[in-house]
Amino acid sequence: MNKGIVSLLTILIGASALFGQAGLPLYTSNELIIQTGKQIQASPLYIPNPGNTGNTAASGVWETLQSKGAQSMSPLVDATIFPSLKDVYQVILNPGVNPDEVIKAVKNHPNVVYVNRVAVVRLQGVQKEPIELDNNKQWYFRTINMTSSWWDISYDENKYVKIAVIDNAIRTSHEDLRGRVASNVGEIQDNNLDDDGNGYVDDYIGWDIADNDNNPMPPAIPAGLESQLYFCHGTHVAGIIAAESNNSGIASLGINNKIIPIKVVNNSAERDLEISLTNIIKAFNYAVKRKADIINCSFGTAVNDPIFADMVKQVVDMGVIVVAAAGNYSESTALYPAAYDGVIAVGATDRNDGRWKSQWAGSNYGNYIDVMAPGQDILSTLAFNDYSYGTMSGTSMAAPIVASFAGLLLTEFGDDIRFNMERIIKNGCDNIDAQNPGFAGKLGSGRINIDKTFNYALTNSVRDNYEDNFIIYPNPASSQVNIPFQTLSADGQPLQLQVYSSTGASVQQETLYSGDVAVSGLPQGIYYMVVSTAEGKSFRSRLLINR
Repeated sequence: MNKGIVSLLTILIGASALFGQAGLPLYTSNELIIQTGKQIQASPLYIPNPGNTGNTAASGVWETLQSKGAQSMSPLVDATIFPSLKDVYQVILNPGVNPDEVIKAVKNHPNVVYVNRVAVVRLQGVQKEPIELDNNKQWYFRTINMTSSWWDISYDENKYVKIAVIDNAIRTSHEDLRGRVASNVGEIQDNNLDDDGNGYVDDYIGWDIADNDNNPMPPAIPAGLESQLYFCHGTHVAGIIAAESNNSGIASLGINNKIIPIKVVNNSAERDLEISLTNIIKAFNYAVKRKADIINCSFGTAVNDPIFADMVKQVVDMGVIVVAAAGNYSESTALYPAAYDGVIAVGATDRNDGRWKSQWAGSNYGNYIDVMAPGQDILSTLAFNDYSYGTMSGTSMAAPIVASFAGLLLTEFGDDIRFNMERIIKNGCDNIDAQNPGFAGKLGSGRINIDKTFNYALTNSVRDNYEDNFIIYPNPASSQVNIPFQTLSADGQPLQLQVYSSTGASVQQETLYSGDVAVSGLPQGIYYMVVSTAEGKSFRSRLLINR
């Protein structure tokens, strides 16, 4: 979806509307993002100084920053992966230094291309009290038409999809998550070495960007904060995406999904739902290095930072699927990264397909929304211990439902659909305008529907664009199908039929004298039917057996 370009002035006005009313800060107090015209010769952990940058002009930038109270200046991302961002740096200021005064001092420096304060990014979940486990409370499976048959068709224990969960923390030891973590196979666990050379020591499980270590787990939760679900947001999101589907806990849509946990909030943070944009950018950098298939963003900011925009575009262009929460402010003002082109922006619905809202918050809407998904009272894992569960609401919950579904689709149809994922999911949505008077055209393509999306994908050749397709009816089928015999056959000559499984094995062959084909002997699954004529022409189509 081309979501259009909004001026920075509009963004800042919208940002004030979203955050200012609640008395929440729009920017961090001690950071800047700066882009210079020439690369500073520095390593990711290096604090430059005028004597050894190797770049006179860039050294001059640092000298000015340091004179105004800067504590450090270090590259923000890996320039080998994101070459257009090789001159972008994070600047940390000393306590009490006014960021605006520093910006004023360096913005006209001849080697400064861009300088700005660092946006505060907020997680988009509304916290609720923990509850006792009740499997029946995963109500949204019925709403979005998810049945176990899609798990049966897509399950492959030897193939999994890696979904980066960028969040406050993830309790990877939870009973529903411990087997769903994508281990870094290039790293030897606990040997205090960077075995795979990716710049992160012992990142066998994931990484804590905020505290710069290999432990993405939440800190110990202080007594009395249980009711606030302190540091539970990321664990809840991770459970929606990849909870083990064959145990007594909850289930996720993507039976082959595994998570890459990326923690972006400091253990000492007073507000566990607030994140520095620099940590988000670093998290994207790490997710790409870990070869994530999908990145889930249950967060957003109203600040349209050009550095972040550039990075997201590059990540999407690489074929990484980015799914983002649309925001919980009951506004049409765009939230980022959801509003960036190529990102699947997800709004939240309630149990009745209405736009989700509560006395505290409500799903955003507007022309940047791509799809809607359930976001009310979503049951998932919590971080209190390895067996805790509870409900949360918001677009933070709706986004991972879509990310989990994208993982299921990616497992089934493979890499060829990466760049079509948004189109495929949108074409399978249910229109919910009738349930939302006054919001027509503001809720994307509607609420996701698993069954309709799979059927769209299966019958529209999303994996392959065969030149010589034919239509099978019915499709999906259970016992018998019909092919267009008269169209394919020249003068009624018999046709040769070969049926192949999704792995390429021949499972049925026969000579056809009419269009009727019995398929009752085929197990549930996906098949490819190839029809050959007496003249040597071949026609192909895809069939789903679903009982």
